Amino acid sequence: MKKKVLFLMETLEGGGAEKVLVNILNHLDEAKYEITLLLLRYEGVYLSTLPSYIKVKYLLGPEPTGFLRRGIIYSLKKRWYSLILAKAWLANVLIPDYFDVGVSFLEGDASLLLSYLNGPRKKIAWVHIDLERHHTLPRAVEKAVYEKMDEVVCVSEGVKQSVLNLHPALESNISVIYNPIDTSYIAAKGKESIKVGDGLNVLAIGRLLNSQKAFDLLLAAHRQNIAAGMNYHLTILGEGSDRVALEKYIQEHQLGSYTSLLGFQDNPYPYITGSDLFVMSSRYEGYPVVLVEAMTLGKAIISTACTGPKEALNDGEFGYLVPINDVQALAKGIKTLLEDQGVRECYANLSKHRADIFSFKRSMGDVEHLLDT
Repeated sequence: MKKKVLFLMETLEGGGAEKVLVNILNHLDEAKYEITLLLLRYEGVYLSTLPSYIKVKYLLGPEPTGFLRRGIIYSLKKRWYSLILAKAWLANVLIPDYFDVGVSFLEGDASLLLSYLNGPRKKIAWVHIDLERHHTLPRAVEKAVYEKMDEVVCVSEGVKQSVLNLHPALESNISVIYNPIDTSYIAAKGKESIKVGDGLNVLAIGRLLNSQKAFDLLLAAHRQNIAAGMNYHLTILGEGSDRVALEKYIQEHQLGSYTSLLGFQDNPYPYITGSDLFVMSSRYEGYPVVLVEAMTLGKAIISTACTGPKEALNDGEFGYLVPINDVQALAKGIKTLLEDQGVRECYANLSKHRADIFSFKRSMGDVEHLLDT
């Protein structure tokens, strides 16, 4: 008999956690699991990549077109959505089904909703971020939510420690499972090489959200290097709410010839292959999937020393780390790695070696073990 599993996620927008979830869903054994995916909002670039045997439900449907319909109908639906997240009894009326396992794959509202539900026999919450640096629920609510979980899964040791620093009572039911990285798939998709602009290529990938990804900081460091006479091209892949602000900065500081914002790419791997240096400027990260993907393709890495990258790069052994929020240090690091080919090649070789520890098979085995026990 198949095990009934419910996954909860806010959306399938183009973020790292969403990408990992879709990857997991595509590799879970259809013969073993009957899977339902409950999206809080039915939106996202990864919707089309779900396997056909996944049953998809949602609380809030796509936003209607047309000014009047959007203004009235969607406003009412959003109020309904907010009410569900505020009332446990209503959530159980709407989602009464029994499940062997319920998994909230993102901190915040998805975990809150799972904590309400009576249907799942076992409840598991995934944590992808450093909770000490970023949280979406009030601390008292967050504590109550995680204490209702049978298991709390963190994507790195650093994330686990951040959870325990806040909620030490969770120590007996907390574990670490690294995000599954399918290295053979990445290698196949990254066979082609795409270079952008003139000179050496520097690449960054992530949601255009400066509060986390700090692309404002990256552009400031980039501006400093270009003003000093360096000639290289910075490409940023991703979409998000800060696109307009980033475009304005590029225009105001005459960086257009040296910078490209190319939006979300279904296949970013040729851009990684074509790059000379991969940069992560984040203010906080739990487990940087795209950084590990770049390591898999043998790229030299420079990153801020926030939780996830610091762990992935083993405190700077396998990549160049700079302090968080330090424009000068980031600019200097980029300059050092671009101007010294030997150092850059050394880090590229170290990346390949380090990526070997992130075993897709082992992580998927850990996920299945969690669902089966």
